[in-house]
Amino acid sequence: MSSVVYLLDDDQAVRESVTAILQLNDITVHAFASAVAFQNVQFAGERSCLLIDVHLADGNGIETLSMLRDKGVTLPAIIMSGRMETGNSHALESLAPVVWLEKPIDGEAVASLLDEMLAGS
Repeated sequence: MSSVVYLLDDDQAVRESVTAILQLNDITVHAFASAVAFQNVQFAGERSCLLIDVHLADGNGIETLSMLRDKGVTLPAIIMSGRMETGNSHALESLAPVVWLEKPIDGEAVASLLDEMLAGS
């Protein structure tokens, strides 16, 4: 079965580049530009992962992940940000399984990390 990543980033260039790299690694990507659109997704559970930017034009990625956790979405998640903030790392502890990734991200490293995370799901 193919792996699926649900990508949330308001930066079109990031969405396009991450999508291209992941697709080269045989990972299906569903990309979203807004937290509002992302909140209404029906997530497939098997071999799926969330890849979410913290700073969004219409919200906060950590708050979006928290809302998804409250709805019962337990998919592993990778949170991306251009700057690490101490308060964010504490907030993420309760939203496990979560990995923090600082931008700029290395596409091949993300693909490898996703392979590891998805192998257990």
